[in-house]
Amino acid sequence: MLRTFLLSILFLNFAALTAAQTGGEIEYEITRQISPEMMRRFGGGSEDSPMPSVITLNQAMRFAGNMATWTMPRPGMQMAGMMPPGAQGQMRRFMPFDSKDYVDFAGGKFLHYLRATSGEDTTTWYLNEEPFEKPADWKVDKKTKKILGYECKKATATLRDATYTIWYTTDIKGLHFSPINGLFPPDGVVLSIENDEQSFVAKKVDLKAAVPATEVTPEIKDAKPITAEEMRDMRRKAGERMRAQFQQQMPRQ
Repeated sequence: MLRTFLLSILFLNFAALTAAQTGGEIEYEITRQISPEMMRRFGGGSEDSPMPSVITLNQAMRFAGNMATWTMPRPGMQMAGMMPPGAQGQMRRFMPFDSKDYVDFAGGKFLHYLRATSGEDTTTWYLNEEPFEKPADWKVDKKTKKILGYECKKATATLRDATYTIWYTTDIKGLHFSPINGLFPPDGVVLSIENDEQSFVAKKVDLKAAVPATEVTPEIKDAKPITAEEMRDMRRKAGERMRAQFQQQMPRQ
């Protein structure tokens, strides 16, 4: 009897391990309101080619095992995508940095790599490790709904004084993720987050996608560790240089 019981436990543990998801892709559609300040920083458009007040982007999290790639949408690239073709090409010429972003599920953190593409040092890569953060005021609602066939629970939480509505599922075994850090659920995967200014909504979940380990494994081995504040400062200064160069090179109307 004891032997049968132990074998049953081993079988259940094995089944749980094999049921855990080991690879795939989740694609989110991101919608954001453009603030008047950002529109002013990038010229604000014109009567013939006005800038829209809302932008829509697609962003995919591709994972294999305990790692994933996660390309962060930056404000400069968002605005470039809304400009006329000629202006887009000009702006991309002046992009001041190269960046690569990964997710380390085992370590519970994002890995943000950054390298300047102009200035005195264009060879040094910098790394900021950003731990997963859960909100202190996470509240689960009794409501549920299905997103792409997955049963989702509703929750609300606050991040930087903004209140978000979150829908997350625990049906994808072995995966813990949120597209917005600071809004991680206790477990499971967030498939929808929204407030009055932005939303991240999953449009595709492909758990059969073949994602090679090389795609999700950082190739940079000698990056210099820096803090989140230092990386934000690097991005800010690089963005200022880019805008100044862009405005100088753009033809006068």
